[in-house]
Amino acid sequence: MLKTSSALHFRPAKYVIMELDGTIIDTRALMNDIVSEYLKKFNKTLSPEMATQIMGRITEDLYDVLKAEYKINHTYQEFKRQMTTLKEKYLQNVQLMAGAESLVSWFYERDIPTALVTSCTGKEFEKKTVSCEDLIKKFHHVTTRDDIDRGKPYPDIFIICASQFIQPPKPQDVLVFEGTVAGAEAARSAGMQVVLVGPCFTEAEKRKATQAIDNLCLFDADEFGLS
Repeated sequence: MLKTSSALHFRPAKYVIMELDGTIIDTRALMNDIVSEYLKKFNKTLSPEMATQIMGRITEDLYDVLKAEYKINHTYQEFKRQMTTLKEKYLQNVQLMAGAESLVSWFYERDIPTALVTSCTGKEFEKKTVSCEDLIKKFHHVTTRDDIDRGKPYPDIFIICASQFIQPPKPQDVLVFEGTVAGAEAARSAGMQVVLVGPCFTEAEKRKATQAIDNLCLFDADEFGLS
């Protein structure tokens, strides 16, 4: 159930942008499994620190990060091919994150303009969201990897997503929900407030966001003037 406290603690928001992976659907652990299986080919192990760094990365950036850290010798095209195969294996039964359905529905019922962003391509997005198509329809629009040139922590995806609303908002009027540190940095760079969602972040990582909560059930709309 959505929390409400009738207490405004942050700058009032008028628009919402939500990240798909790790915020709406539970792909964090699955992505770790995908990369871990890939790294086994090189007798490498994904560290907790690297697991945090790779979340929310577009495929090109993920390749660069893994190549620099683990000295993998695949070309980008081979890496992309193997990652696509592994994603098809792991991402068939993705579940919604706690509180995602109720919060998205709450925004929808109150006509709060809400959009969705994802670092995956449009084709990957369609495969990931087959089981939650009705929820996806409640978003005004979806911005994918296909719409941008640079991935997070660059702010491009949030700037472009905001521009796709019928009446594009000012950055300061947008509240972003993110499940990655790179995404939180991107949203802040875009001039937007951001709620970092997840229980595994350090205090230093939480300070990169406007607010940090363990899950969407704990979000208090009143704190951002949304109720």
